[in-house]
Amino acid sequence: MLLSVLIPCFNERKTIGIVLDRVARVDLSPLKMAIEIIYVDDGSTDGSPDEVAAYRRAHPEAPIKALTLPANRGKGYAIRMGLAEAEGDFVIIQDADLEYFPEDWPKLLRPLVDGEAVAVYGSRKLGPSGPYPGRALFDVALAIENAVIKFCYDFAVSDTATCYKAIQTDLLRSLNLHSNGFEFCPEVTCKLLSRGVAIREEPIRYLPRGRRDGKKIKARHLFEALFEIARCRIRFGRIPIVAGRVADAATEGLG
Repeated sequence: MLLSVLIPCFNERKTIGIVLDRVARVDLSPLKMAIEIIYVDDGSTDGSPDEVAAYRRAHPEAPIKALTLPANRGKGYAIRMGLAEAEGDFVIIQDADLEYFPEDWPKLLRPLVDGEAVAVYGSRKLGPSGPYPGRALFDVALAIENAVIKFCYDFAVSDTATCYKAIQTDLLRSLNLHSNGFEFCPEVTCKLLSRGVAIREEPIRYLPRGRRDGKKIKARHLFEALFEIARCRIRFGRIPIVAGRVADAATEGLG
């Protein structure tokens, strides 16, 4: 089996080399799985593509595809461009900073490999995380987003905004995603729930950073997320969630 790791990047020159090294070193042999890394530079202006090129020269054996967008289009757009190039059975999204731990992937991928789930989220709320500036505001925003999704779909997700979403590639493609920014996360969640697909969550570690270190999420992104939830609920409706639903999950397209 093959895992496609999608790494959208915008101005992460200080960390992208470290991230690529950690990703390339993840051992998925117990799952009988190889990886391909798809790096998508979202119009960086700080030299991030140069760092990636240097890493590829130093590690020619690393299975890295590099895409470069001419201008910044947003995280969702970069992920969609990477998804179009993915050849793996499964996809996982990896940020280009050091907030997440690729070593946690196996616990997210095991349910996919065993056929117990088709979509697994790594939950920061269920796992340990360190203190950081603005955490109270982040927690409130996330709680609001989670509550609105629970109200709309009668299904509880503890961390819909997590970067770590591991999903069958064909299923993710069939969602016909359109988001360009951070509203990508609620769009994926809502479209899965609209089909009655249960989202499984596993605890992950999280080492948050502050705005001075390059944190890009802002208050306005909550309102964009809520708008996307409402849009999906109105347009696609919902069907009852069936725990662990796998059959036919990727056969019904969404516009």
